[in-house]
Amino acid sequence: MARTFVLGMLLACALAGPALAAAQPEPASQAALPSPSESFEVQFEGRLYRIDVYRVSAGDGQTTVPRLYVLQGEDYGAALAARLQDAVPRWRSQGVIIAVNRLGFSGPDELAAARRLEFVDEEAATRRFLSEILRPEVDRRLGESAWRHTLAGEGDAALLVLRMAATEPEAFDAYIAHGPHLNRNLPTEVSAGQGWVYMSSVRWMGEPLDQFEALAFRFREQGREVQVDTGVTGWEPGDAIDALWMWAGPYFIPPPV
Repeated sequence: MARTFVLGMLLACALAGPALAAAQPEPASQAALPSPSESFEVQFEGRLYRIDVYRVSAGDGQTTVPRLYVLQGEDYGAALAARLQDAVPRWRSQGVIIAVNRLGFSGPDELAAARRLEFVDEEAATRRFLSEILRPEVDRRLGESAWRHTLAGEGDAALLVLRMAATEPEAFDAYIAHGPHLNRNLPTEVSAGQGWVYMSSVRWMGEPLDQFEALAFRFREQGREVQVDTGVTGWEPGDAIDALWMWAGPYFIPPPV
């Protein structure tokens, strides 16, 4: 899943630019990322959110195509929308990506601290926001009927996704969680239900992922559909987009008729 980033001297880039550009995985640069089709703000218990909606081949107005709700939308929303835009075959790949962004912070460190509170210490409030506020508002704007609602998170957000999947299996149709060495703060109880669970993590310095793998077993014990991937290679920030798309992509690309 690792992505390779090619760095070189300015002279080398000038000489080999076209060849490098052809080999670079998409999206090639921040400029290549799509812009939201629409955005709106929501206040909830002292928090201010901006919700970016990326419609890919979904047209305007109400739509029933799959919807992916992405926590930490600043990092992953546009990147996943770019993957969906470039999915093959494009004429059958469509969906809506809903990126959840936090507003009102002076810099990345302040935002990161707020995110840790949001996904760990204030988890109950975040879950209420997702299920009681955000989903109904998206349904109001896009239509109440959707083919599939999926919630995705990475890192600390992945922990929240797993806890929500364990205790609220009906809140979303599927849950996607990825992170480097997810082996802490995991739920000990799992409810029976219909929500699919997709879990991936990277082994940090070869350490075991016993709690992570035990959670997958508990999901299966409750009759839940779960798929697990535990890598053994190093981790880079760009790998998270690959991992999230690995699970989300098939929902947006229907099989041949």
